[in-house]
Amino acid sequence: MDLASLIGKFGSGNSTLVEQVVSMVSQSGGVSAVVSKLKDSGYTDQVVSWLGDGANLPIAAEAIEKVFGAPLVASAAAKIGLDPKAFSTQLSTLLPEIVQTLSSGGGLASATNAVMGKLTSEDAIGSLKKLF
Repeated sequence: MDLASLIGKFGSGNSTLVEQVVSMVSQSGGVSAVVSKLKDSGYTDQVVSWLGDGANLPIAAEAIEKVFGAPLVASAAAKIGLDPKAFSTQLSTLLPEIVQTLSSGGGLASATNAVMGKLTSEDAIGSLKKLF
């Protein structure tokens, strides 16, 4: 799945939020790195549930701040006019869906490379802006 398809799945109403999620994931080393950080932080059960086509276990908003770091969460939230807690809550809903979409059929590594691979956050945001 390419970046345009991924963003299209989440709809134009979420474009600003999705832009920030893509930027945060990119700044954090890509989807595989975020998945590793989540597993290392004790969220293995949640991540495993996202890496396939079944139901996703939820993740707490507090986990988002723990994995991405308070400064990055606050910066992303400010860019779209949300307080960090509200942003973390929205991200805790969106991140499992993004990981599940990228890993449909167990293909996280290849999907990650195809979607996030060598993109810088500026490239990803530029691609998103062309869609909306």
